[in-house]
Amino acid sequence: MFIYFNKKYVLIILFVFFIQTYSVLSQNSPKVITLDEAIGIGISNNHSLVLSKLDIDISKARVREAKSDYYPQIESRIVVPFVERESGFFLDQLIWDFGRTSNIVKATKYQLAASEYNMDQKLRETVQNTTIAYYNALINKNFLDSAEKNLKKNELIVQKTEELNKIGRASNIDLTRTKSDLGEARLELHRQKNSYIVSKLELIDVIGGEFAKDIELVDEEEISFKDYNLESSINKAVTNSAELKKVDAELLASRANAKASKSEFYPLIFGRTAYRFEGEGGEDFPAFIAGLGFKFPIFEGFARFARLDIRKAESTRSLIEYEKTKKELQTEITKTYMDLEFSKQRMEITRSNREIAEKNLNLINERYKLGTASRIELVDAELFYAESNSKYLESIYNYKINETKLLAFTGEI
Repeated sequence: MFIYFNKKYVLIILFVFFIQTYSVLSQNSPKVITLDEAIGIGISNNHSLVLSKLDIDISKARVREAKSDYYPQIESRIVVPFVERESGFFLDQLIWDFGRTSNIVKATKYQLAASEYNMDQKLRETVQNTTIAYYNALINKNFLDSAEKNLKKNELIVQKTEELNKIGRASNIDLTRTKSDLGEARLELHRQKNSYIVSKLELIDVIGGEFAKDIELVDEEEISFKDYNLESSINKAVTNSAELKKVDAELLASRANAKASKSEFYPLIFGRTAYRFEGEGGEDFPAFIAGLGFKFPIFEGFARFARLDIRKAESTRSLIEYEKTKKELQTEITKTYMDLEFSKQRMEITRSNREIAEKNLNLINERYKLGTASRIELVDAELFYAESNSKYLESIYNYKINETKLLAFTGEI
């Protein structure tokens, strides 16, 4: 018996089959992520950036809260039973407080600026940490390739030594030594696999993405050199560093708070207007009043003195913190600049070594095709090239890591 399907349904079935097959294959294949994609994921998933944004919102609200003292303060009061003119609507307007409110507003604005600089710093740290984690994972990936080739070489050596041992051309000691080297190669391969896996997990942890399967990274051999100057980099960092700007804003905020605390020792001048309801015995008092008032606290249990001491100490601490951060920044830039220059020099050496290894591999490969070189010689040349290439790529990635650190310090990323 034959069953005939409508052509439309056949196409639908084939489409569903294709989608399911593609879904299964895509789940089993690693997700390829470039550095730019990793940075984008890190920025979108970074909890520190979310918290920094909330800190900015809180700081903006505190600015509005501090400014509220500039506006009339209106309240109503109902006292039961009604007596005299206790109940009514009352309006107080601050006239002069010797800079207390204005300095508090300044302090909150400086704290807002500090929160914005902190978010800027967190953003740069995200870019920097993602870049470092990505390149470290690539370094481990290339060393893993070298370890695999080293294992292959040692397996061939053991195989060849066993053949020579059977015909008496290799001693048992030679065979034992080659097997020991093979064991070491296996352990090294295992160690490199673990290092690569851990470095990828660290990258995933930095960018905060959800990856059910493995990820695959993309090598970036291309590099462009820029002329960096240590003195210029330090000057840029002092000018552009978000961390230093944050500490400077906190210093200005503490100074403004100290001035506000000093103003508490002066009287507060305010105007008052009120409309009061008439209660029992209130006939002799006017319903509407307006006047000028002075408020001066005489004794508060030394609270004003304590607040002033706190603000002074905070201001001094912020100044010390600013100088400390500035000095540490200069030290870190100097160290990073030296590491950058060393990476550049090492890159030149490792590139030359790779070129030598590549020429040697081509030569051995030609000899192997002609039958004048053994399989072991070819594998040894491949290993030499793989190790040279891994070290060259490592020098490139270390250069890029140090360059990223320097640009983060100078505020150029």
